[in-house]
Amino acid sequence: MNRIRVTLPKLQSKIKCLNGVTILCLDVIGKLRCDADLRYIYTGEPKPRGRKHKYDGKVDLTDVSARTLMGEIEPNLHLHTLIVWSLSLKRKICLAYLLDSRNPSGEYFCSQPISTLTQRIF
Repeated sequence: MNRIRVTLPKLQSKIKCLNGVTILCLDVIGKLRCDADLRYIYTGEPKPRGRKHKYDGKVDLTDVSARTLMGEIEPNLHLHTLIVWSLSLKRKICLAYLLDSRNPSGEYFCSQPISTLTQRIF
């Protein structure tokens, strides 16, 4: 059975809208602003005492080296992905970055659940 996917524009990629759609058990794909507040997920050794680390620094959207190259969709159009924590959405999201070598500004997309976005683009 195929799940229904909902696509949200920039203005609707907010926590209220995302919570409503996920309550209905729908997959969400949205577009993010270029200045979205995202954090790397901490993957290091846990501390022996105290609260566990959740974040490992702010995501620099201009640094392509931290992302995983998924492949080339078309000539000069590359797809990079990264699992990050969104502070405004208060959850893990899959960040996808479409990089066009002719236009270096690129586009940022997010998905919930995490596995949805790369399957949808390819």
